[in-house]
Amino acid sequence: MPKFNKQLDELETLTDNCVYFMKNAPSLEVVPQTMEIVSEIQQAFAIANETNFNPEDLADLEARERYILDQQGMLRKGIEEGLAEDREEGLALGMREKALEIAR
Repeated sequence: MPKFNKQLDELETLTDNCVYFMKNAPSLEVVPQTMEIVSEIQQAFAIANETNFNPEDLADLEARERYILDQQGMLRKGIEEGLAEDREEGLALGMREKALEIAR
């Protein structure tokens, strides 16, 4: 990539952004604002940051990610169970109302 000499304000295409990122990733501390809309560059930046972690920091990051995923899973399960209970209660209430209507 020695022939690629564009500066950040000269980037025009997605290819320009990607090449600029690959060439300058070691010196970047954050994703430049003009590249934030490209999710692949954000993912690449996160991976590049992880490669600079020592084993303890990486293990800590992975533990936090697992914790977040576990919490999201528990929330999702709770919501599903709550919806199922609401449906059952609603169905029982509806059947009772229908039975009372028929009885009248």
